[in-house]
Amino acid sequence: MDTADSFGERFWKHVCAYKPIWFGLLGVNVILLALAAFSLVFGSYDEYTRGIMILNLLIIGPTTVLCLYVVYRCSTRDV
Repeated sequence: MDTADSFGERFWKHVCAYKPIWFGLLGVNVILLALAAFSLVFGSYDEYTRGIMILNLLIIGPTTVLCLYVVYRCSTRDV
């Protein structure tokens, strides 16, 4: 079986074609993560707002990790 025609190769070729967009999304995620963490630490709010902030971090955190993985994987494929 030729690995160049495998599903994984085709998948990463399509994903890595948008590498500049992944970098931009990673930058936006890092900024949002920093703002959410700053608000969580220095904000004064009730328990409902704290719950929403934690939910926000639970969404932004894994998205940032996913973007980091895609950028890393595409960077190592280019070598």
